[in-house]
Amino acid sequence: QVTGLVRPSAKQNRIASLVGPVEFTEQLHGGVHRVNLTEDNFAYWGSEAGVRAVQQAHTLIVSVPDAATSRMGLFDELTHYGGVLDDPSKSVILVRAGQGGQPVWSQRVRNDPSIRATLIGVEDSPHGTRVHPRNDDGIVKIVGKRKERVEISVAGDRDQGVEAIRNLFPRGAQIGQASWPDFVVVPGSAMPWRAGFFIHPGVALWPDNIARTMRGEQYLHYAEGVRDARHGEYLQELDDVKVRLGQAYGADPQTFAEKLHTQFGLPMKPDEAFHEMMARTVKRPD
Repeated sequence: QVTGLVRPSAKQNRIASLVGPVEFTEQLHGGVHRVNLTEDNFAYWGSEAGVRAVQQAHTLIVSVPDAATSRMGLFDELTHYGGVLDDPSKSVILVRAGQGGQPVWSQRVRNDPSIRATLIGVEDSPHGTRVHPRNDDGIVKIVGKRKERVEISVAGDRDQGVEAIRNLFPRGAQIGQASWPDFVVVPGSAMPWRAGFFIHPGVALWPDNIARTMRGEQYLHYAEGVRDARHGEYLQELDDVKVRLGQAYGADPQTFAEKLHTQFGLPMKPDEAFHEMMARTVKRPD
């Protein structure tokens, strides 16, 4: 049983807006997957049903923003519920916790001996996605790219943490791995040097893209968000700075080209311009 927990709202029934058919279209590998969500798949955070779901779950997936105050606030709430963070049989998966917030939550774990659950920090989301609002047919359409490899760090029982997250992604046989994505454990100290710091705001806040957003235009963040050499050179400079900073702190960060290769299997092309590389991140008609 999978239960999605949402924060209640005084203005709307948030669960009702989530119920119905969902369609996921894979952009790089092809294929369409469909699922129908019902009210039984959701509960409100803090409700009796929500508390029961949290306490009974073996695995919890946390997708709150990777900000220190949000993460720590959630830790406080889980501690208040009791039987969650102090239970060594539970695994708590922190999605996108391998970026800015990673040093904060890992220090919290080290300093608090009452936290006995296994925590898994995931460097990035397992899929790169865009969600379109429910259309006239009542279908929520998601387009995205299923990543082939995602790095994680584990605080607690390493084997338990790896098994917990791999069990959620059982299609590994399709890429010859234990799961799809294949989750690879790396030291926590390697985690903060990831590309999300620049590749998301660096595209969304580029002046041309701000204008597109103001017009209500929708575009693919990677494949259509970096349209010229000038923008690509700017992002390449940011990537170079990230690599140098990581190296100064004793880490060995991947370039963004290397990250696209390991996560999505995108072939690397020597001397390829950044904007040309980004344009290849979507499956094109033959």
